[in-house]
Parts: sequence; structure tokens; C-alpha cells
Amino acid sequence: MIQQAARGSALLRDLAHTAWVRSGEPPVNDPGGNPIVPAHPRYNPTTGSAPAHVAPPPGAPASAPAKPPAQPGASARLWNPVTTTDPVVGKNFYLFDAVARTPTVRARLEQAPDLKALRAARVQALGDAASTCGADSACHAAALKWTAADITTAAKALATLVRTDADVKAFVTRDLRPSGMLHAYANGSDEALAVGAWREAAAGLNRIIDVYALGTAPLYPIIDAASYDPASDAYRRLVDIMVAVMDEQHDDLTTFYAPTLGFARRLLDANRRDEAGRFEPLHEGENAAAYRRAGAVAWAAFPYAAIIVPGAGADRPDIALDPWGKLRLSQSAYISGQEFSDRCLRELGYQPGTLGTRLSRFDLEFTPSVQSLHGDARDPLDP
Repeated sequence: MIQQAARGSALLRDLAHTAWVRSGEPPVNDPGGNPIVPAHPRYNPTTGSAPAHVAPPPGAPASAPAKPPAQPGASARLWNPVTTTDPVVGKNFYLFDAVARTPTVRARLEQAPDLKALRAARVQALGDAASTCGADSACHAAALKWTAADITTAAKALATLVRTDADVKAFVTRDLRPSGMLHAYANGSDEALAVGAWREAAAGLNRIIDVYALGTAPLYPIIDAASYDPASDAYRRLVDIMVAVMDEQHDDLTTFYAPTLGFARRLLDANRRDEAGRFEPLHEGENAAAYRRAGAVAWAAFPYAAIIVPGAGADRPDIALDPWGKLRLSQSAYISGQEFSDRCLRELGYQPGTLGTRLSRFDLEFTPSVQSLHGDARDPLDP
């Protein structure tokens, strides 16, 4: 272990030294260009990047100019950071946050007959739960979770709106689709994208209620479970009060999904589970300096657009970076293995990127997939 730590320290020392020396050199004219710009001649819209390009060493003869690139396809675009009204809701349920920011579309959802009827039924169920459930969390959960029949009813109504209402269709085309947050449905029609977003959101809301009202084990039970015991008398009384307050404010719940969304959001808040939006918007806060700097970087001078450093969370609150986290730079062996690939398919449903050449024992080329933009409410703390 000591020898391995010494080797890792030497590697970091050499990297820092090389970076310092190279920082004073003028940028190299590299025809490969920026690998994340769609105009790049080898840009792949499926992965959102061009294959790894190695810049020529200083003094090497210039390569022949690249041929003018073809116009990028309809799916190729510059992805920008997404800013939401409520980051916790927006990261998990981009559809709902986007509707809240678009008054015309919100009004259409409030006025559509089938959705209006669903909203009335949900508000009635909320009132019944507030007056009859008491400290029975299972009763509250049953009243506010989505049934398969109601999910289908809402899906059909949304599909009709996208098909027949120009404003709603434009909303899907100009907001939902370009956001990347619903990329799992990007290859389908606008109707299919809206319906897919709704069905996934409904399942995500039900899952939050199961975990944080009833104590069902989440995807990662050791770190993502309820902060308090859902079976305790105190917590069950808290849930009852939560529903009672929502019932008193039911006039504010104007969309068909608002009662269930409000309940799920309050459950996350009660457990202090705001991880999904805790540091958002990153490009205006923690990552602001890096975001501003990125636009001025001479990308052609570098063989790669970014370095991914796998981490490990410290098990003590007063330790920002523990020794294990420092040594995770040997984790590329796990990332390149079959176990990691199988886990990605099992937990995500897709591969987050494509592996390339292994450059050293610790360094591995990796091209991220644009599918990773999709927000997945099955993991509400890290969608």
C-alpha cells in the first residue's frame, strides 16, 4: 500500500510539473478542433463528442487541412446547462418544472377535460385522506399515489394535446426535447416524448412516496433511505400533518399532478433529501469559474476535453478527501470491466459512454454518451 501511494504521488507530481511547463507554450495548431462542437468533422451526435484526438507534438509538420464538415444532423446540438425553478423538481421531473415556467401550456393542462377531472379526483382524495387517515401513512400513500388507470388516462390526454394544440406541441419541440433531460425518448415523436416523460414521472413520484412515506428500500438503501424511521409514531404524525396542510392549501394545486408532486416534494424536504438540487445551478455557483473559462480555452491544444477522476465519499463529516478517495485513480480497472458494464445496464438501462484505448495502468480513454443527460427519477437524490 505504501509503495502504491508513493507511485500515485509521483504520478500526480509529474502531471503537475508537465502541466506547469506546458502552460507557457503557445497553443499548437491542431486541426482536430474542439471534440464537443458539432461542427467537428468527426462529431458523433449519438455520443455528443468526436473520437479522441491527439494533438501533434511541438515542431511536427502541420497536417493537411481538414475537409469542410458536413452540416450536423438534426440531433446534433450544443447542449447548455439547464436552469430550473425548483432544482429538486426540475432534475427529477423536468416536465413539471417546464410546465410551471410556461403559463400557456400550464393553462392548457388545467383546462383539458380529462386532466381537469383527474385534478378534481386527486384533490378529493387529498381531502378524504386529511379527514380520515390520521397517523396511518399507508392510507395517505394510497390516496396520493398514481394508479395504472389514472396514469393511462393522463397519458392519452397529454398525447391528444401535443397532437392538436400548437402551443403544447411547440413546448415539446422547443423546451422538452432540446433540454436533453428526456433524452431517453429523443428518437420518438413529440407525442411519445411527452407521454414517456409523464409515465416516468408518475412512477418516480410513486417511488418517492413508497420510500419516504412507507419505508420501502430505495435503490441504494445504505445512503438513500429515509432519514427518520417511517414506522415511528412521530414520523407518521408528521405525514398526517403534511397532508392536512396540503388540504388547507388545495386551491393552489391547479394541475392534475400537483397533489402527488406536492406530497412527494414535502416528503423529500422532511428527510432533508435535497441532494439533487443542493448545488444547482452549478454553472452559476460551484462551477461558475470553470464554465466561464471553458469558452476561452484553446481546445485544439489539448488531446482530450476533460479528465474524469472517480471519487469516493469520506465516511467522516470533517474529512473532505480521505486516503481512499485519493487512491481511487486505480479505479479505471473496474470501469473497464464487465461488472461495471453490467451494472450500468442494470441500474441505468444504457452505457454512459464508450471505452477507448488504455493509456496506462491508471489512464483510460472514455467518450461520454449523450444519453447520460437524461434525468432519472428512479434515483431522486441523484437523477
